[in-house]
Amino acid sequence: MANEHMAPDPLVRAMEVTYDRLFAGYAKSPTLRKIWRDAYGDDFPENVEPLSYVTLTDLRRIASALGVGPGATLVDLGSGSGGPSLWVARETGAQVVGIDVSTVGVAQANARAQAEEVADRVRFHVSDIATLPMPVASVDAAMSVDMLVFVPDINAVMAEVARILRPGARFAFTAREQHAASATFGSPARPDYRPALRAAGLVMETYEETPQWAERQLALLRAIAAAEPQLYAEMDAESAAEFMNWALGVPKQMATTRRVFGVARKP
Repeated sequence: MANEHMAPDPLVRAMEVTYDRLFAGYAKSPTLRKIWRDAYGDDFPENVEPLSYVTLTDLRRIASALGVGPGATLVDLGSGSGGPSLWVARETGAQVVGIDVSTVGVAQANARAQAEEVADRVRFHVSDIATLPMPVASVDAAMSVDMLVFVPDINAVMAEVARILRPGARFAFTAREQHAASATFGSPARPDYRPALRAAGLVMETYEETPQWAERQLALLRAIAAAEPQLYAEMDAESAAEFMNWALGVPKQMATTRRVFGVARKP
């Protein structure tokens, strides 16, 4: 893992800057943590602090689909501040390697792993997921939560997933499909992940819309928009502006998007 590097792709760099601000702001905001908990209710994953739309149900499905246990190695693509990775590590006992472009998110994730005393088997690294720093057929599973829509070259990423997985290993993910490029984040159109998965040689086992995703997202985003004064009081202005851009921009695109859960297997 010593040869970590950042890709020069402008979209990757833009997402690094955006998520550095979002992770830094979230860490300072008790208002945001309450908004997430209220929006998701009983399906809120405690101790995860998700900067995504992931639910407790999603995490349980991911852990179950991957079928890993103690001694297995799991890679999390776009691991952010580490909440979902750490949840799966606690649930399964697996070793986890998280990869993300955000230096702030990775620093927060490693600090959480230290605080939870699992840093001996859960580590996070700054790198571009289109060029993963793992050998061929070296990992037992891979996961990703709500970030594949931001990848500039989805075919390259899926090829990397297929490259690092051992035969029979699975990749489980949640992701947003979108039928047009996002004006909010500058991310490309991504109407369906299955062609890229199949082109990489992976076999689809599950691909379906996640239940009640739109209601939860709208509740979350409306609450963030309504909390604008509190957010600007709790964090720096650049971070607050990123949250407001998210909260006001995403609802306008939801008519042409949906959120999916998928599982693919390497033959």
